[in-house]
Amino acid sequence: KEAASLSVEDLIASIVKDADVGAKPSPHAVQPTTLTHPRNEEPKKVASLSVEDLIASIVQDTDVGARPSSQAVQPTTLTHPRNKERSRTLPPAKPKLVPATPKLVEIIDGILVKDLAAQMGMRVPALLKIIRRCAKDLDIAGQVTQDTRLNVESSETIVMEGDLDYKLIPGHAKDIVPRATPTDVSMFLPRAPVVTIMGHVDHGKTTLLDTLRNAAVAAGEAGGITQHIGAFTVKMKTGKMITFLDTPGHAAFSHMRARGAAVTDVVVLVVAATDGVRPQTIESIQFARDAGVPMVVAINKIDADGATPEKSKMSLSEAGVDIEENGGDTQCVEISALKGINLDVLEDAIVTAAEMEGLWADPSGPAEGYVLEAKTVKGQGAVTTVLIKRGTLKGGDIIIAGTSICKVRVMRAADGSIVKSAGPSQAVELIGWRSMPDVGDTLLAAPDEKRAREAVEYRDGLQNAAQLVDTAKEIHRDRMVANRIRQEVNRQQTISVQLKGAARVQYRRKRHELRQTQAERATESVDDSGKAKLRFILKSDVAGSEEAIISSVEALSREDFEVVVIDAQIGPITESDIAKADTFGASILCFNVNIPKQTQDLLDRNDTKFRRFQVIYDLLDHVNELIVQQAPKRYETVEVGVGEVQKVFMLSGAKKAVVAGCVVNRGALSRALTFEVVRGGSVIFTGKLNALKHLQDEVDSVASGQECGLSFADFTDIQEGDTIKCFEDLEI
Repeated sequence: KEAASLSVEDLIASIVKDADVGAKPSPHAVQPTTLTHPRNEEPKKVASLSVEDLIASIVQDTDVGARPSSQAVQPTTLTHPRNKERSRTLPPAKPKLVPATPKLVEIIDGILVKDLAAQMGMRVPALLKIIRRCAKDLDIAGQVTQDTRLNVESSETIVMEGDLDYKLIPGHAKDIVPRATPTDVSMFLPRAPVVTIMGHVDHGKTTLLDTLRNAAVAAGEAGGITQHIGAFTVKMKTGKMITFLDTPGHAAFSHMRARGAAVTDVVVLVVAATDGVRPQTIESIQFARDAGVPMVVAINKIDADGATPEKSKMSLSEAGVDIEENGGDTQCVEISALKGINLDVLEDAIVTAAEMEGLWADPSGPAEGYVLEAKTVKGQGAVTTVLIKRGTLKGGDIIIAGTSICKVRVMRAADGSIVKSAGPSQAVELIGWRSMPDVGDTLLAAPDEKRAREAVEYRDGLQNAAQLVDTAKEIHRDRMVANRIRQEVNRQQTISVQLKGAARVQYRRKRHELRQTQAERATESVDDSGKAKLRFILKSDVAGSEEAIISSVEALSREDFEVVVIDAQIGPITESDIAKADTFGASILCFNVNIPKQTQDLLDRNDTKFRRFQVIYDLLDHVNELIVQQAPKRYETVEVGVGEVQKVFMLSGAKKAVVAGCVVNRGALSRALTFEVVRGGSVIFTGKLNALKHLQDEVDSVASGQECGLSFADFTDIQEGDTIKCFEDLEI
């Protein structure tokens, strides 16, 4: 039955009936028999309520939001789902998650934006708004993202802008640094000296080491020249252990020799008795002095034809090396590395110099050392030669060098044998690097892998932050170049529109050529200063050679021509190298690396320029040839002859020329060259001759001490006493 069609009596009777029999009410019937109000202890009987009271009670319950009991009257609907004004009840709102504001923000140099936001208790977008708001006060280059590194000053400004307290955390709190030197040296033990062999190219350094360690190393070097540092720990006849570092003698490897001197205890300077002191010998002497280490001179090749040891000793004195037999303090030994003459005397001299230095080391604790060499070996990955300076390195240790991590899997000694540990002054080869470290990096042991990753991430962040400014400058420069190209294209378009006919076709052709070379000009051999560039990609066998070659190649740059190595990696040529060379118009230089057949085919198809070398001389000569071919021609003006005007003759007739009677004081006056007329110290004319005569004959030149007559094509104001000079522009 519809509720609207029931009388009041029928409605009440229906309610009572439903309550009595417990029947399920119809959808239109009022369900409960009684209504319990939360403020009434006694339930109200429905039968005792009037219709008006019943309805009022239902509305009142709805208004206060009281939860009716199971016997309370529940309305069918009192709220409209699409009308908030008519709705009496609203769903509970979800609580907003507001992160708690920290009491103290910890600032560390190189902190990421997202990490700083987490510490400040805000989302990254909110922190980026703060950064943009105070961008003028921050030392940040380029676009700021959540992965941008902030320095300490910028972080302080941002935190203060957020009205928060902070404290500075030193950078080494995340980094791994060498241990402090202990005050108690009672635990120190004597260590083997680290000896560096230095000298000029081909003076016998590698042969000397070959004889000392009885290993055929010299024969394996290209051209008999050492191409990278070798480190060897050998046992001498005296029972002493000595670690030798062999640095190349060529001038290109000066950086490597400097690195060797930085870790050495004694320098053995090898000077050939047949050659004496050479430029690289002087450099080696200077490196030893800068390092503050004692030096022992070995006069080598005393058995060779034409050997003059005394002459070599004299040249050493001229270079500032005072040997003992001349009253100095530098030991000098005459040897033959090839025949092994006096090598035992040289050993005694080395040991004596080392003992005077008092070499001690702490073998306990985590290892510390230096990366001497790094290379890539097929099947082994990155392989390094390291020198331990303190502590002991063991198999399985976690170490870092720069931004590279290594879990030591294999340690090899100089003879190739596997060793389980390496102490101070020992040089070993390590396998287990996850990435290639840089030569010269400090090696430090980490307590665990997590700590090593934290330190490497911190160092990597500092490097990225340092490179960010340079990158931003490069981007700005590239944009400036692109804008100039775009402006030139727009100018050509404007001219093309204004012209008609054949001229318009010509300008369209020029505009097309300009667009074709736009990408080339953006990376091309001219920078903002107008300096031409020659680009190379270097692929080498070991990191030490790479470092030295880059330095030598880029040192060939001139004021008007720059030589740049845009990329350098260890290992053979890859497809990525070929693509990069094609993009930048660079040539690939391969030093002691093989080229796989597949790569060779790709090089041929792309017509990529590349050359292979085994000796540094050939590589540098090739680069010099390219510079001569591509660099702008340079000329030097050279004075060829000087004369003085003795008398001036005015010729009559059709020519009416003015002839200067001169005497040549120096050099020669040549008719084909450019002349200057100097009067009172000032040049009053520069130009060509019209005629040059000796006696009555036309001649091409007049030598010093002779008289001549000459006239200029466009100058007649010649006076007695004027100086006549001729010049020639010679290509440099």
